[in-house]
Amino acid sequence: MLRYCLRNRLLCFCFVIALCCVALITVLLSRSAVGRYEGAGDAAGVIAALDDGSGRKLRQALDAGANPDMVDANGTPAITLAAQRNQLNHVLLLLERGALPDGADKDGRTTLMFAAENGNIAVLRALLGRGAKAERGDNQLRTALTFAVLGRMMDAVAVLAAVGAPLDAQDAEGKTALLHAAEQGDAAMVRLLAEHNASLDIQDNNGDSALLLAVKRHDGPVISELVRQGASLEIADRLGKTWKRYANADDAAIIEANLAAAKKGGNQ
Repeated sequence: MLRYCLRNRLLCFCFVIALCCVALITVLLSRSAVGRYEGAGDAAGVIAALDDGSGRKLRQALDAGANPDMVDANGTPAITLAAQRNQLNHVLLLLERGALPDGADKDGRTTLMFAAENGNIAVLRALLGRGAKAERGDNQLRTALTFAVLGRMMDAVAVLAAVGAPLDAQDAEGKTALLHAAEQGDAAMVRLLAEHNASLDIQDNNGDSALLLAVKRHDGPVISELVRQGASLEIADRLGKTWKRYANADDAAIIEANLAAAKKGGNQ
């Protein structure tokens, strides 16, 4: 009887010890999970922290040892996501903690391209200051300058042009930044690019120059700006047609008026 009681007490003691061990392991795992979420070295912490607009959680994650170059499930770096969302404080903090400035998403769009498209000059300057490459193209060969033009961000275009961004780089369609500006009817952007010595007469894959694109769209302000800047009137597209084959009466009148004004100015 004594032996039976002792054996039962031993079993109860072992059972209690086992329960304590399970409880301790559960607590440790829970704390570990919280640490990972808050950014202690894994992607989930950094990416989730971007949702906090104040930057507090991101700073906590980085302070806990998270890698600033962490990527999300699609392979997009945290700094590129922050630029895509126009999160200035997040981008600057990640750069401060050593994030690479030339991260890109699956389409090859870099952090600099998103900053340019959003017109975020502070981020743009910070990235360029850390060595971001303005000449880099995405999967369609579009550069940061192209995205600045597509976003109609003239200040971003001026910043990129000032640091030597390639003004005449052609994308997969053969279009330069100026061709994109002409195609979207942005006369002010055409003027800005021309003032920075962008070529006026490069042709895209269809043989269209900026002037041909403007005439085909019957875009008077862009036609006028290009003629004033000295765009060639002799260029033909791949069908062998010059601007005269596409122009209506208003287009022709705008061209003639600008040519006359240029001639008169030259004679004075």
